[in-house]
Amino acid sequence: MEPTPLNEALANGPVGFTVGASVKADVGRIWAAITEKEHLAKFFDMLPEEPMTRTGRMRIDWNTGTPDWVEIREVVPNEKLVYEWNAYKQPYRTTVTYQLTPKDDGAVHVQVSETGWELTQDGVESSLADCEGWTQFVVQLRFYLEHGIV
Repeated sequence: MEPTPLNEALANGPVGFTVGASVKADVGRIWAAITEKEHLAKFFDMLPEEPMTRTGRMRIDWNTGTPDWVEIREVVPNEKLVYEWNAYKQPYRTTVTYQLTPKDDGAVHVQVSETGWELTQDGVESSLADCEGWTQFVVQLRFYLEHGIV
C-alpha cells in the first residue's frame, strides 16, 4: 500500500495544545521509547520505518495498516524531536514537538505539543481528537517505562 502523501500546506493556525507527564525513567530510555519502532509498537499506534533520529521525510505505519509520512524537522537527542505530519482529517500539516526535561527528583517531564490548526469548527475538532491521542500517549509511555505494562 502506498503511503498517504504529505499535505502540501503547512498550517500556521492559532489552535494547538500541550500535554505532559513526569516519567520516572532515565532520559535515554524515554528517548528510545518515543523514537524507536520496537518500543513504540508496545504502547502506541505509530510505527516509524526506522528510528526517528534524523531530519528528513520518513514513512510511518499505523497499527491500522495505513502508511503515512512525517517530515522530521529537528532532532536533539534525549531532549527534543519536532516533526510535521498530516493533520487529522484536514488538508494541511501540523507540527508535533516532544520536549524531555529532567527534573531534580530524577524523573523526566515529557511534554508533547501539537500546533497549527486553523481556527474553524473542523480545525478545533481535529485538534481535540489529537489531544486525546497524545494524552493517551504520555500515560501509556509512563506505564510502559515505569511498570512494564504494554
